[in-house]
Amino acid sequence: MIVTPEVEFLHICARGQLTLEQSERICELATQPAFDWLYLLKTAHQHNLTALLHRHLKAVDTGIVPPAICEELQTFWNGLTRHNLVLTSELIRIIKFLQARQLPVLVFKGPTLSQQAYGNVTMRQYTDLDILVPRAEIDRARQLLQDLGYEAGFKLTAEQLKAFPKAHSEEPFWFKDRAKKPVMIDLHWELLLPYYSFAPDEALAWTDTTQVTIGNTKIPTLSDENLLLFLCVHAAKHNWQQLGQVADIAQLIRNKPNIDWQSLIAHQYELGNRRMLLLGLYLAQQLLDCPLPDHILRQFETAPYLPKLLKQIQANMFEDNKAVLAANVLKNTTGLKNRLIFDYGHRLGLWLNKDAVFLNTTESIKDKGQYWFNRFLRPETVDWEILQLPNQLRFLYYPFRPLRLLSSYLFRRNTTRLQSKLV
Repeated sequence: MIVTPEVEFLHICARGQLTLEQSERICELATQPAFDWLYLLKTAHQHNLTALLHRHLKAVDTGIVPPAICEELQTFWNGLTRHNLVLTSELIRIIKFLQARQLPVLVFKGPTLSQQAYGNVTMRQYTDLDILVPRAEIDRARQLLQDLGYEAGFKLTAEQLKAFPKAHSEEPFWFKDRAKKPVMIDLHWELLLPYYSFAPDEALAWTDTTQVTIGNTKIPTLSDENLLLFLCVHAAKHNWQQLGQVADIAQLIRNKPNIDWQSLIAHQYELGNRRMLLLGLYLAQQLLDCPLPDHILRQFETAPYLPKLLKQIQANMFEDNKAVLAANVLKNTTGLKNRLIFDYGHRLGLWLNKDAVFLNTTESIKDKGQYWFNRFLRPETVDWEILQLPNQLRFLYYPFRPLRLLSSYLFRRNTTRLQSKLV
């Protein structure tokens, strides 16, 4: 792919700290005549890197940054800081409340990952809090969150709530007074859907834990090794859509020099997710110069699929915007039939191209089939809420989901057409 100055700029800024040479390079890029600051900001937002972009631009000569861009970045930073501090304060309140009632709990992603990787809860963009409880404690965790002022994000019947944990791995909760405290909690009882062979066993998370100190509070969380493994698998499941996912992994490795690599490698063979772990480490090393042990680098040599996946992921990350623009031009210059054919074909092409990243990192045919099943047929929480069926009729959710997806897509298309006519 052709790397534009803005994309190179963002790659350099996707680090916790910059070298003098890197700082000088972004100054060179920023002074190029055609440098597009608005595109840089938009792309940084898409990749959850605006906080790092703000940090590094403040450290260089501000004379190279247009005043309007400085103002927008400062406004964003002020809002992000307030938002993250509210979430962090609420997380501490929740953890203390749950621990006082002897509920085992682990926190991952969100403020804890920001603290583990960057040493600061304000350096990542996150929208919710993720907490993990044992499967046997789901009902008690639900009740305790309600006691704290939260309500379930979906309204399910008592019968559905009983069956829900067997088909899902998490449930959202919102603070009742969202105007006062716009906080969402994802209550997990599994780190990943258990249908996949590479999903870690529930016991793995609880047998190897650590603590992160935020303020004066110790927050229980995943061990560095389990967190690194989770981040690689989670990003693979989402087809590595954001450079920020790579930045988190690279910065975690830089900030945690005592990672037990032997334990990590043992887990990858045990779970069958070697490709996913290697890809995450390879991306961190290739895109962000992340230092890795020699024995990990030697494993890259036995994985010839990695360079191809790297090129595909880079293209997916930074070329979609151009493709969408091209699609809009063609849709405006062809007839209705051709527009529909191109629109569906273009969207399907982008979708399949992204899915190919995940499918090429799964080592099991069963997992590949499970992925497509989850894509099109496995009911989501919204399906359970819209169509409240008794347990004996739950099989009807499987044909209902594709019908709902199709009707939702057609409704959005018709709404968009109507709005364009009104304009």
